[in-house]
Formats: sequence, structure tokens, C-alpha cells
Amino acid sequence: MPPKILDGKQYAADLNAETKHEIEQITRPEIGYRKPGLAVILVGDDPASHTFVNQKRKICAEVGIQCEVHELPVATDQDRLLTLIDRLNKATHVDGILLQLPLPKHLCKDNIIPYIDPSKDVDGIHPYNMGLLATGNARLVACTPAGIMHLLYKTEQELTGKKALVIGYSDIVGKPLSMLLMQQGATVTCCSVTVKNLAFEVQQADIVIAAAGVLGLVKDFWLKPGSTVIDVGIHHVDTVKKDDQGIERKVTVIKGDVDTSSYSLANFMTPVPGGVGPMTVSMVAKNTQAASVARQQNNNAMLDRGIFPMHRLKRKHLVSAAAAAAAADSTAQSTLSHQNGATSGQTAVKRVKIDYIQSFN
Repeated sequence: MPPKILDGKQYAADLNAETKHEIEQITRPEIGYRKPGLAVILVGDDPASHTFVNQKRKICAEVGIQCEVHELPVATDQDRLLTLIDRLNKATHVDGILLQLPLPKHLCKDNIIPYIDPSKDVDGIHPYNMGLLATGNARLVACTPAGIMHLLYKTEQELTGKKALVIGYSDIVGKPLSMLLMQQGATVTCCSVTVKNLAFEVQQADIVIAAAGVLGLVKDFWLKPGSTVIDVGIHHVDTVKKDDQGIERKVTVIKGDVDTSSYSLANFMTPVPGGVGPMTVSMVAKNTQAASVARQQNNNAMLDRGIFPMHRLKRKHLVSAAAAAAAADSTAQSTLSHQNGATSGQTAVKRVKIDYIQSFN
């Protein structure tokens, strides 16, 4: 029996319609919210990055998000980039900031992402947001992992007790996805392509997420019968195909990290293209809409609704963002109550911590 296809295009279209409806509701005159605003920063002329940015701009226009793209030359230095980020952090019409990756080689994302206001980090990869995710208090979640969780939700399977294998442990996919799966009760193995006996690891897994960036890494005959396969890989492969007249022509096809010659053992699978990719873009819009509502209500507990359908999954392994916000308030009040007796150096440290917390509440 052939596997069931997890149609990312259709699920993304459904999510986009939901986001559009939510934006239409909050911008009604009786509510009076402005439209969400997203700022995308694109450094350099990488063709794939330009394609991804255009996709984001298209979805934003479709759902009602005001999107502005800041294109910077490839020679842009860190100071200029940080100056732009600082301006966008302060802009009241901007609810989300997305730094398109990868950056040119002379720029290090780890030195730049921390400067983005975490409440505007709709990519969900700021260290603050990653920390909240790690403690079960997720607010803004990395878009690709959020999209993958939505795909798994669509399989209607219980994640608790399942063995999940995540191949690749990047900051934007593997690490946050592993944490999300663990919070749903799955037993998670996160490995690199250099793991010993990858075939054995795949054969033991109920859920396989291939995000290593290696063409055809996972062989179809490795799969456990009845497993779910999520392929995050995107590879442009030149090949030769015959046209309608039987003439061979060179064409470029898109393939993933999983060898798809036969999926007879899998129960669910994502196509490449049309699986994870569309979900990622839709989650950018979801995150932006949620961040906008939170900013206009000045209440980050709202971020617990609308980012991705975590509320549709079992929540016994989760702590709500409302509880996180309450805990942050409690921490801030506790710190304030001890400031009067502190030394000047201690007071300075505590005040910085309080300002950081208050920026989210």
C-alpha cells in the first residue's frame, strides 16, 4: 500500500486562510488593531534566498501582513546590519523581523541574531526564545519545526511513546524540533550524518525527520514499516528527461534527503517539493500575526495562541506561555523588592535583567 502524502501545500493554504481570517477580525473598526508588519532583511544576492524572500512577501500580501524587504549589498558589514536591526527594533509598525539566512561568509549569524528584539524574532531562533522553548515555555518557535509539528498533527497519531529520529541538529531545525517532540512525549534521538550505523537508527524510528542537507542520505529500505517520514532536504539536481516528443532534454528536479524510489514501508511521507517548505513560510505569517497581537495588547501570553497548533496537541508535557509570563512577572517583582539593599554593581545587573523581562510583559 502506498504511503499517505502529507500535502504541505494544502495544509499551508489552510493555515494561510486561518491567518487571514484572524487578521481581518482584529483589524475590524470595533477592535481597531493595525495590520501586522514584517521586516525581512536580505544581505547579498544568493538566488535561493531571493526566492524564499519572494515567497514570504507573496504570503504576507495574501494574508494581510504589511511586508517590507530591506535588501543590502553582499559587502555589508556588521555595523551597518546592526544599525538597521536597531532601527527596526524601535519601529512601532514592525512586529516581526526576519534575517534571511544564510548570510555572506564574512557575517556570523551568532553575532547578529541576539541583537534582534526577541519579541519580534518571528524566526524563533533568538537565544531567549530558544531558551523558552527548551524549558517548555515556547512563545515564538522556529518556523520549520513548527510546520513539521503541524504536519505530524495532521497524521492524527499519538506522539507519546513514539521513537523519533532527527537527522541533523541545526539551530533552526534539528535542535528546536527535538525539543518540541520531547515535550510531546516522544523518545528523541538527534544525530548527525556521521553517526555510526545510521541505517540501524532509521530502522528503529517510528518518525524520521531528515534535515541533514545530504541528497538521498536515507534509503527507503531502511524505514520501519508504518513509519512517518518528514523530508526537510532541498536539492536541485540536473538530470535528463524525455519530453512529449521523446526528445531527451536537460532539466533540473528537486529532491530531498530521503531516497524516494520506493516508499512502500512508510505510512506517511512528505513530498519534495511541496511538503515542509510551504509550511515554513506559512509559519512565518503565523508568528508575525501572533507577535503583532501580543505587541498591541502588550501581553506576551497571547503568543501561546496562534503561533502553531500546539493547543491541538496534548499539552500535558507543556507549560503555557501564560504561566511563563506570570513567572516572569514574579521574578521581576522579586528582583525589584531586593534592589534597595543591593550594592550599586548588583543593582545595575538586576536592573538590566528586569528591563529584559519587562520588554516581554
